[in-house]
Amino acid sequence: MAAARKFLVFLRKRNIAISETQPETVDAYITVATREYRRRAGHLPAYKRWSSSQLHGVNMFLRMVHVKWPPARIAVTPAQLSAQGLCDEYATSLIEMRGLAMETVSDRQAEAGRFLAGWVSA
Repeated sequence: MAAARKFLVFLRKRNIAISETQPETVDAYITVATREYRRRAGHLPAYKRWSSSQLHGVNMFLRMVHVKWPPARIAVTPAQLSAQGLCDEYATSLIEMRGLAMETVSDRQAEAGRFLAGWVSA
């Protein structure tokens, strides 16, 4: 929870309400935290392991605060709208037909969204 605590300090210094947090805010936090780590340690962190631990703590905290984290990206193109519709239908079927827990549904919907995002951009 140290990462979540540091993230709250980051938000407070920038007068950003937790409810207004966006994925870009988390990206900015990681950038600042990496810079601070380098200043203190004299070198960059072992990037994947360190940034993953930072992101994990922040994302877990934000999942407790927000109904859905990360928030869905706004679809713009017809292909993105179609993919978003498919993901929504998939989530509904997972709930109604399979009776899965909301966390499971959210995880699977997000995975389907990542898969379709690659398909839409290809």
